[in-house]
Amino acid sequence: LTGTIPAGLFDKCIEVTSFEGVFNNCKGLTGSIPAGLFDNNKKAVIFNYTFSNCTSISAIPDGLFDNNSLATDFCGTFNFCQAITEIPNGLFNNNPLAYNFSEVFARCIKLEFIPAGLFDRNKGEFFWGAFMGCTSLIEIPEGLFDKCPNVTSFSNTFAGCSNLTGNIPTGLF
Repeated sequence: LTGTIPAGLFDKCIEVTSFEGVFNNCKGLTGSIPAGLFDNNKKAVIFNYTFSNCTSISAIPDGLFDNNSLATDFCGTFNFCQAITEIPNGLFNNNPLAYNFSEVFARCIKLEFIPAGLFDRNKGEFFWGAFMGCTSLIEIPEGLFDKCPNVTSFSNTFAGCSNLTGNIPTGLF
């Protein structure tokens, strides 16, 4: 695919439970992900690698997953999205069952900021390589994982984040 993702693309796909890899490796996609792209997909559970390697997508809209309260897996969702510079506040606020965030933002080389409380309302068990290779990332917000008591893996969460400053919690690098 090239160009932008059409708004309303999945509006009539109300029974879909998985968006795994739907735009994976679509390097020709540009611009922002349309707001409300998954609003009608209330049964969606899996978003693994949905936008992985979409190197020219530049922005994630507020509330992208707000209507996906059954979502559990965000493994690699934005992996290699090299043009994304920020994560919207509350991106995963309405996904209380979400537990897999492995490589969710890995290799987002222009990502500079992680919003505080990004995972406060999730189960959050797997964070393997979640921000690995985010070379523009400067700091980790205080208490980023404080509300995720069931974490089983922080391996490589911030590996290769060469510009991180300040205190890096043990086990996250």
